[in-house]
Amino acid sequence: MLARVKSLPLSPESLQKPTESLDGTVVSSSTFSDTPRASGTCSPSTTTCAWTHTSFSAQPEQSVGNLACAQKKQYKVKKKTFWGIQVVEALVWKNWELGKEAIRHLTLKNISMKIQKLKYRLPTTKFFFTVYPQSIFLSPGMSFTLPVFFRPLEEKEYVDHLSFVMAEGEFSIELRACLPSHQLTCLSTLQMPLCAVSDTTETWFSLYNVGDLPTFFTWEVPNPFHTLPSTGLLEPGSVCQIKLVFQPHVALIYDVQGICWYGEAGDQKTTIQIQAVAKCPQIMVYVNRKEDEEIDPVSLQKVVDFGPAPVGYSMKKCIQLFNPSLVNAPFRIETHRILYADDRVFSSPTTKGVVKAGDELWLPLLFRPQTVGLKSIDYFTIFPPGNTSEVTLKITGSCTGPALSLSSYCVDFNWINLGECAMKSLMIRNDSDCPGFFMFEIDNQASVFSVEPQSGVLASKEHKMLTITFQPTHTIICYRRVACLIHHQEPLFLDIIGTCHSDTNKPAILRPRHLKWYRTHMARGMILFAPDILGTMLREKKFSRDEDGALMLRQEASGNLPPAKYPSIPPLTEYFLDGTSDTVIFPPTVTIEPLIVNFGKCSSDVAPDPVPLCLTNHTRGTITVTWTHKATGPFRVEPDTIDIPPLKNTAARLCFQPQFPNKIYVTELEAFAFYRVLRSFNNIEEDCTVFPSWCLKLRAMGHTYKEENEYSFPRYTLDVPKLFPAVSSKCTSYRTLLLFNSGSLMLSFEFLPSSSPEITVRPTSGYLLPGAYQIFLLSIIPKGFTWKQLELALQFNFCPKYIKEVILMSREEPLDIQMESGKVLYFKPTYIGGSSTMPYKIRNTTRLTLTFEWKYTFHSSKVVSVQPSKGTILPNETMIHTWTFTPNATMNYLIRAVLWVWDSGAPCGPPFPSPPPSSVTSTTLPSCMAIPSSIPSSTVASSSLPSKVPLSLAAPPRLPPSNVPPPVPSNSRLPLSNDTSSNIPPSILLPSGLPPSETSHYVLKLIGEGIKASITAKEKELDFGNVLVDSEQRKEMILLNDGNCTLHYRLFVEQTLSGPCDPDVMKTDPIILKLEKMEGMLCARSQETICLTACPTRRLQYTWTIKCCLLTRKDGECSKREVICKATMKGVYPTLSILDACGMGSAGGITRQHLWRLFSLETLNSYLERDPTSWELTYRVPTRHSTSRIPSVYTPLLLDFNFGAAPIGTEPSVVFLLLKNSGVVPLNWSFLFPSDQQIDLEFWAERTEFDFTELHQMRVQDNDIFSIIPKSGNLQPGQEQTVEFIYRHIFAGTDKLPVLLKVSNGREILLNFVGVTVKAGEKYVHFTSVKHRFTPVTIGTSLPPRQIFELYNGGSVPVLYDIQLDVLWNVQNKNFQHPIFQCLNPHGDIQPGKTTQVFWIFSPIEAKTYAVDVPIHILGWNSAIIRFEGVGYDRFIMGNTAPFHSITTTDQTPAVTRLIVPGQVAFLSQSRISLGNIPVCSRSSRLIFLNNASEKDPIIFSWDLEASSIIENVILKVSPMMGMAAPGENIPCVVTMDASQHACFYSLDLVCKVYLQKALSQYEIELQAWEKEKARQEVEFTITENNLETLPPIQKQQPYTPPVTWNLRNPKTGQIWLYPEEPKPCLLYLGLSARAHNMDDFLRNFFSQSPRFFFCPPLEEKKSEGESIVVEDEPDQNTFSNQEKQIVRDILTIIIRGLLEDRKFHEDVQRGLVEAIPYFSQFWSEDSVRMQNQKDSSGHASVSPSYEGEEEEAHQGEDKEDETGEEESWDKGKIFESLDGSLSPTNSIQKRGLGPVLSEMNSILQEENSRIEKETISRLPSFLNLRQSILENIIQNIMIEASRGEVVLTTKPRVIALPPQQPLLLASGSSPELKPRRLSRQNRGFGPLQVPLLQINSSGANLVS
Repeated sequence: MLARVKSLPLSPESLQKPTESLDGTVVSSSTFSDTPRASGTCSPSTTTCAWTHTSFSAQPEQSVGNLACAQKKQYKVKKKTFWGIQVVEALVWKNWELGKEAIRHLTLKNISMKIQKLKYRLPTTKFFFTVYPQSIFLSPGMSFTLPVFFRPLEEKEYVDHLSFVMAEGEFSIELRACLPSHQLTCLSTLQMPLCAVSDTTETWFSLYNVGDLPTFFTWEVPNPFHTLPSTGLLEPGSVCQIKLVFQPHVALIYDVQGICWYGEAGDQKTTIQIQAVAKCPQIMVYVNRKEDEEIDPVSLQKVVDFGPAPVGYSMKKCIQLFNPSLVNAPFRIETHRILYADDRVFSSPTTKGVVKAGDELWLPLLFRPQTVGLKSIDYFTIFPPGNTSEVTLKITGSCTGPALSLSSYCVDFNWINLGECAMKSLMIRNDSDCPGFFMFEIDNQASVFSVEPQSGVLASKEHKMLTITFQPTHTIICYRRVACLIHHQEPLFLDIIGTCHSDTNKPAILRPRHLKWYRTHMARGMILFAPDILGTMLREKKFSRDEDGALMLRQEASGNLPPAKYPSIPPLTEYFLDGTSDTVIFPPTVTIEPLIVNFGKCSSDVAPDPVPLCLTNHTRGTITVTWTHKATGPFRVEPDTIDIPPLKNTAARLCFQPQFPNKIYVTELEAFAFYRVLRSFNNIEEDCTVFPSWCLKLRAMGHTYKEENEYSFPRYTLDVPKLFPAVSSKCTSYRTLLLFNSGSLMLSFEFLPSSSPEITVRPTSGYLLPGAYQIFLLSIIPKGFTWKQLELALQFNFCPKYIKEVILMSREEPLDIQMESGKVLYFKPTYIGGSSTMPYKIRNTTRLTLTFEWKYTFHSSKVVSVQPSKGTILPNETMIHTWTFTPNATMNYLIRAVLWVWDSGAPCGPPFPSPPPSSVTSTTLPSCMAIPSSIPSSTVASSSLPSKVPLSLAAPPRLPPSNVPPPVPSNSRLPLSNDTSSNIPPSILLPSGLPPSETSHYVLKLIGEGIKASITAKEKELDFGNVLVDSEQRKEMILLNDGNCTLHYRLFVEQTLSGPCDPDVMKTDPIILKLEKMEGMLCARSQETICLTACPTRRLQYTWTIKCCLLTRKDGECSKREVICKATMKGVYPTLSILDACGMGSAGGITRQHLWRLFSLETLNSYLERDPTSWELTYRVPTRHSTSRIPSVYTPLLLDFNFGAAPIGTEPSVVFLLLKNSGVVPLNWSFLFPSDQQIDLEFWAERTEFDFTELHQMRVQDNDIFSIIPKSGNLQPGQEQTVEFIYRHIFAGTDKLPVLLKVSNGREILLNFVGVTVKAGEKYVHFTSVKHRFTPVTIGTSLPPRQIFELYNGGSVPVLYDIQLDVLWNVQNKNFQHPIFQCLNPHGDIQPGKTTQVFWIFSPIEAKTYAVDVPIHILGWNSAIIRFEGVGYDRFIMGNTAPFHSITTTDQTPAVTRLIVPGQVAFLSQSRISLGNIPVCSRSSRLIFLNNASEKDPIIFSWDLEASSIIENVILKVSPMMGMAAPGENIPCVVTMDASQHACFYSLDLVCKVYLQKALSQYEIELQAWEKEKARQEVEFTITENNLETLPPIQKQQPYTPPVTWNLRNPKTGQIWLYPEEPKPCLLYLGLSARAHNMDDFLRNFFSQSPRFFFCPPLEEKKSEGESIVVEDEPDQNTFSNQEKQIVRDILTIIIRGLLEDRKFHEDVQRGLVEAIPYFSQFWSEDSVRMQNQKDSSGHASVSPSYEGEEEEAHQGEDKEDETGEEESWDKGKIFESLDGSLSPTNSIQKRGLGPVLSEMNSILQEENSRIEKETISRLPSFLNLRQSILENIIQNIMIEASRGEVVLTTKPRVIALPPQQPLLLASGSSPELKPRRLSRQNRGFGPLQVPLLQINSSGANLVS
């Protein structure tokens, strides 16, 4: 097989080092994937391939499919610049041909900033030339293209130069033409992937054409290897991807060599060494065998999802390993992630094992999460032996922590009196499944507020009631924000407020609204001013209030910027930046130093020295600080109440007085600072200026242990995580530690200063009661990308022996992404406007959740796109990005894309940007209220805070370096350089809002090629054939892609309907052709089968045009739609039709035509041809569906099956119908009686009361009055079946029965079976309908046709009918005395079982519909009123649509007998003869055959024409009239009809009685025997008396009285012979129909057909055997009197005598006799007739022959004249006798002079008389009849001989060579005209007769083909 490979260019780099640059697959170590199709890349350093366990495939990175041409990077043309003109160094011609002109274009580009002028000189040789030199002017940036032509004359290399001249100098371009050569290269060694026995692996390698000529190649590889393609043509500079298929049958190691032959003679070769190994193991992995397994939709990896798991707890899941092979399968498990050991959350205790043959093994997997809110992902790969079918499992799980919440975050005690205590309750709940440990950071013993319990644990979904107690010690405002620390959760904050009053001191009451205002004022910088100052400024209208009631500056109210709001601060940020450290969120109002005082070891006897404290007031008002410690406590501050002036500080002392030895003293002292004006509520004028107090906390500790005494041993539990959560650069990571005092003694704790300074711990010291929990919060800003070990020293009970070393690991996570698919991505060749996708795999190797975004130039965005283009990638997650390549031109593409990644939680700018100055200071404020410069501006609040906050919050905002451009918006694209060696600066294409230092980027090269392609269908036309409506039919359409790229297509279907249906309905019909897929992908050089399903909904012709367009983009845009296939289908219904009908029994006397009307068969056929309605398809097949005896009817169609009438007790009326499946699909038919549709009910469920209709139907069905044999059947297309309908005359009266004709999946018609049974001797006339419509008649016709109305006698006695004509006269009177309706035979009789025809004439005078109700009386019986209707039309208006040309008869029965009833041994070749339109007085003949179907019995037939004698002046003959037919013989019968002189419709029935000769002979024998016996019995008797006596003497006889003792008897009754029954004949009906037109109408409308008919005027003949004739009365002939005859004789005598005396006349006669006979001799034929009559009168009579007595018929009119005796003989010869007698003797001289003339005239007249006599004879009717009979006999003989096989009419005519003609010698007296006439007779011949149709027209020789 030879394949044509498209040429694609190669880069020069690929040609320098083929061994290093060629793409291939070299396998030394393998990794495997169980995806359906995986691809891998190989390089010299890392050789990796991938394949599957069913159809292994190792493909190069290009992945081009089956016969593929991979595009290589097109080398960059070397260009030079000469004085600002950029041009290539040389123009090279390759692949040129002798004698042909090759053209290359030289482009010059002006890259300078000025206009350049150039001139050039032509090449020196004649082989290179260009256009005539001219000056070239190039503006800056413009280009000029110069065509250079090359015309070689020899096969050699050509070199020349093209010189250009500029003002600066001259430069030249080399012109070179090279000779081509053959050279192919490929890999030297190819290692095939491991393959299972009897399986297949595929490997792709590249075959390069590094030569200059198209090269044919042929591969030869041994079994079991073969290549695709094995042969092909490789264009120069292109590469072909060769697929090597390995299909081993034995587990062996293969090392074979493949040879590629190429070159002109095929003698050059290149080899490749192929190595492969075949193995046989297999392991199947099931994650969930019983249910559907979760599969990753992108990577198609099996997913093990642990779901949410509580932090610190382990979850376990097991997967199943199954070995279906016959050998043991060892395996090992490897993880893809290289992590710190303590960072693993997924693990498996089993890392390797063996699965026994046919056995299964459960592999446990563990999940222990460490970081709350983090979703973990890991990949476990299970390797079977030999790594043949690896399975990678994607394991996921998420970590959930506690979810503690408070029912309220503010507890308001309002105010209480001094010395009182107040308590309130608060609910804390855990909404998570993870237990939650909590601790309120408050010292219940030293604070005015207490929370019980202060710490504890909440189980899953548990809640607890907290009790908050308020017991103030001073009359002040108390407010404290208590932090609730939660293990593995951010802290919660609880605001507790209360006010203490006394009788003398009543400070302002603090409420929750004041806290809201306070926070707003804090954000606006107003808390630094005392309430009285703010109230004064509010009164002075320097402040205003916002919608919440808070204060704001007037400038803010009128400015564009909204006033500052209190920001949403993260809880961890608020906790660590609470003002106790150097970094704060808002400027503090009061500070205390130090915060922690440790007295160390003290003596209980001597109090230690007090520790000085420094209190600083940062506000503009006087602040009062009140300490709330208890008087009995060991720690106290002196003084306990102190006032601090504005912006001043003051000193205090902390005193420690231990009370007991060997005891630990730890407490948290509490002080409340507030503006002094708040001591009394009278000082507050505005409620919004009430500020809460500030709580100052001082932690003091000490102990009285002595060195010689042992410290108390701490018993505790410490939950310490090993790693800090991952954060990016300069971000803070938080952790919580849980400490539980499991001992019975209180213990103290303190983090020693030797701990790592990078970690911030809160709290650093404290105490823990027995059974209590302590939670520590840790924060760190890691630095460096290496893991760093951090140590914390936790000392318990102030003892150096009780120090716990806590080790934590932390590092700054790098923004690393591993590009597992390499840095170059190759796309498959893609069609223009289409798209191809390639997966690209990246992996997050960090512990951060990274946000990524792809960036590329705007121009490249029209060609490539990626999904997802941005998003997040979880730690250790491998994500597959789908790149889409959409070329828009036929070219090679090189595009570079940049992947930017950054930490998802990193802030996009400064965390707290400085607010505008107006929010802090204003020019309207007094100078005394200005904010001091010592407060940094960065401490002012911002409007929003990030979730993760760097530690250095007080630093000024970081500005980008001056050399860094501003960030680029995310929706913009910057151009990239095309130079692959250049590096992209990190600042280019940055995501918006991020500095370069916080991002990382990776460059990806995208290489693709755009080509042209199309999709075609293998079969251009599909034919579904005939399909049943509402049923489905399927066909397959094969799509072909002959191109080199994968095509994405979309199919469209256009539907066209044709047939009898409304066009508007057809337009709205939905498309019923359903395609298995409307869109898809078709790989290169492949085909796809699409199933087409069609379900027609109508009986129409469906045509579908299937168009295909290639998808240009993913949004659904399509290219131009092209027709690829056309499909056709015809929706059909099962079509049943009635072909023929025949009656027997009592219905035997009904003609076929009448039977068709009785059974409404024509209407039934029309109904069966229509489409069924939706109601009829309620039950598609016969179904018992009714519970009533009268089932429901779902069809609107109702027809009568009228069996006619017959006397009671007669034989049943039997009707045979011939059913035929006239459709194209099989059908099932059924006749369903009401009982067949009724559901069989239980006896108790049936009704016992029935109406008259139900009782009548029950009687009919129970007595089988109507029966059908068979009642159902199946018919294949074209198949016929006879059904017998029987009506039994059992009961007198009318019998009716509704019978449903059901065609499965088709029509459903209700048939009303009707039959009449007449009592014996009763009259009955059956009227088929009460309405009769005449055939339309044109107005203005003089002789309207006669029309027929039939009456049928269904009784057993003859009846007389009388039609009342009064109504007809009324219609005539209304229409100007014109007889519209005429009845020709209004009276008559009807014989039993016979039909009579009543003739009507309908003669309209207007174009309208006439109607009349005519009573028809049946003497001695009932009467009926029949409505007769007729339509008159104007043929001049209707034109061709007029019904004049139709034969318009009601006989629609078939022309050929199709039905054969039981016992029928003979049949006619035609059951109906239609003569069509005939003229009046014409004769028509037809030839039919009587066939004897019996094989052994002869038959005797006779024709009965009595039924046809009802039409006047019609002669009907059948020849032969009777005869015998041997077995199998065909008897020809000629039917001849002579039409009458009246225009009429003919509908005649001829009956042929057929007897079996055997039965007839037996009947004659029995009849003779019976007659003999009868004669014997008439004269024979027996006397049984014994004592006989002699007779007495004769005397007067007395009345005869036989003796009683005499026993005179006839033969016994049992011995009486019955009269033999005459055999019943088989009646064959022959229908004859025609329409006779008067001559004027016939010639006007059918003039072309007139030569076909023989016209015979009506003659009065005797009716002979075989003829049926009724001759009308001939009209009286006109007679002339003797006087009239004498006048005529005298006039003629005078005229002739004048002529004889005229000399001039005589001379003219003589001169005319000498002349030749003129051409127009017929002008004087009358004189010839006179002379002939004269000769006849002189005794020269001519005797004409007679033909079979027909001469008498010709002179029949003359005989009538002789009989009258009143007229004389009218002889023309007597005129000449009188003329001769009148000549006087004086004229004798003239007579002698005329003698010769008269003699010559007599001879001429004799000849002319002879000719005229022949013409006269030829015009005689007898002669015409004779000629017609001869012609008919000739044709009859020919047809009979043809039917017997004696003559073959279809044989080709034979050509007989005649001998050469001899010249004829003419006699002396012969005429020269005879010679050509004889020659013509000799050469006259007849061709073959072709008479395919057995019919003879009246013209004799006109046969219809």
